[in-house]
Amino acid sequence: SPNETESPPPFRERIGGLAWIAFTTFGVVTISEPITAHLTASIFIYRDAYFGVCSNDSAANNNI
Repeated sequence: SPNETESPPPFRERIGGLAWIAFTTFGVVTISEPITAHLTASIFIYRDAYFGVCSNDSAANNNI
């Protein structure tokens, strides 16, 4: 029947699609990981600097 002949291609396409998705995801993660790590480090550095300045100001005010 036509359905039996049409069954294998979608299955192969599904496997190919999953492989393509996995490959694309792996590539995107590999490429964006250093960027994400850099941005995350920058956020933490800026946050520490910001809160460090605030805490230093309050400490200076307390000393005065």
